[in-house]
Parts: sequence; C-alpha cells; structure tokens
Amino acid sequence: MGTNSSFRVCDQCHQRIPADSVFCPECGASLHPTRVSRNSGVNRSQNFSALWGLLGAGVLLVVVLVVVNRHHHASIASGPQATQASSGKTHRPSGKTTPSQSSTTPKPKAHTTVPKQPKPKIKTKTNPPPAKTKTKVPSTPPTILAGWTNESLPYHGATVSVTLPKSLTESASKISASEWLFANTGNSAYNVQVSALPASFTPPQGSTSLGPDAYGTPISKQGNVSSQTLYVDWTGHAWIAVAMAVPSKDSNWLGTIAQSVRIS
Repeated sequence: MGTNSSFRVCDQCHQRIPADSVFCPECGASLHPTRVSRNSGVNRSQNFSALWGLLGAGVLLVVVLVVVNRHHHASIASGPQATQASSGKTHRPSGKTTPSQSSTTPKPKAHTTVPKQPKPKIKTKTNPPPAKTKTKVPSTPPTILAGWTNESLPYHGATVSVTLPKSLTESASKISASEWLFANTGNSAYNVQVSALPASFTPPQGSTSLGPDAYGTPISKQGNVSSQTLYVDWTGHAWIAVAMAVPSKDSNWLGTIAQSVRIS
C-alpha cells in the first residue's frame, strides 16, 4: 500500500496517475500541483541522507589525499634533491603538473514522466460495393421441348401459331371464328385465350412496348394466378390478343408464350 499513496486522479479523465505528473499520461491534460503524500516525504528524506553520506565520504577522501600528498613532498625535500639544493644547484620542475584529485558525488537523476499524447483517431469512409443486379435472359420458344406443344390457329387465310404448355391444352375449344380458349381441366383459372381484334384497335393505356409491333400489360398476381395480356399488330389486317393466366410458381411461362406468337 506504500506505492499506491504516490498516485493521484486526473481532473479530466479521472484515471489514476503518478502524483508528481505535470501532464496526464492518459489524456494529456495540464495538471495542478498536489501535496505529496507522507511516504513520498520519507523517500525524499532518505534520499537526502544518502546524499549527505556520499558528501561526507568525499570530504574524508580529500583529507586523506592531502595528508598523503604532504607526506610525499616532505620525503622528496629530505632526499637527494635537498642535497643538490645545498650544493647550489637549483631544481627545475619539468613543467608537468599533477592534477589534483577531487571527489565528485553523482547527482541523482530526476525522474520525469513524459505524458502520452493521445493518438488522433482517423475515420475513413468506404463506399459500399455496388449492389449486384440479376438480369433475366428471355427464354426462346420451346417448340421442341418436352411438355410443350405448338398450336396452329387458322384465321382468314392466315395461321396464328402459339406454343403452350400441354397442361394448358387439356381443354381446347374454338369460341368463335376469331377466338380460341385453352385451359387446364383440373383448374380452369389457368388458361390462354387467343383473340383477333379489329385493325383499328389501340392497345389500352398502361401497355408497354415489348418489341416491334408488340405491346404487353404488366404482370399481375392474384392469389396463385399470374396473368398478362399480349397485343401483336398484324399490320393491315388485325391485332392478335393473347390473354394468359398461369400458375404463379410458373410465371416464367408468360414470357415464353409471348415470344412464341407468330402470324404467317
């Protein structure tokens, strides 16, 4: 618990940091000085005691060196050089001086805490990948595929041909000279009606162009039935209308039937 008393709490981020910090190492905020705890005072007094001990040892070493140096000079003065001085010869120093030895005490290194600068967070916006779109490839008239049959309908010396699923030709009937109906015997809601309309006919509002001389209404879904009506212009003669109602699970039949209509 002696080490915990030398900590404080930052005024900004409220994190526990060293008590002698000038800046918060967590958020970098400037801090106001606080009173040091008792334990930190004890540590400082211990440091001063150690320092005075080092200084005392240094002074003692200097005194010993001075005494040794004096004794050395006294021995030199009483030796052969003293005899030479008495005979009139003077001793010239060689010019080399011995540096005096001094005791230096190492200075205690001050402990400084470098505050950590918060790293800026850089947010980069990435564009989402483009959404994948699925394109439907129109199927070709299945004139030879199993489960389909081609129906030829005579009209004023011409032939209107259309390819239909066999399940919709279980019940086939000619309603009039210009109308034919093909239906499913199990569910009459699934049927295809082919009609010849006057040359002055105009496709109803809401129909869109599906190609040269061909228009169609949007696909409508009611319950289990998907329906659409196709209008083909028989230039100079009449319009051929093909009203289709098929099971919703087989709504792809609508495009296949529409592409199979031919007038020859």
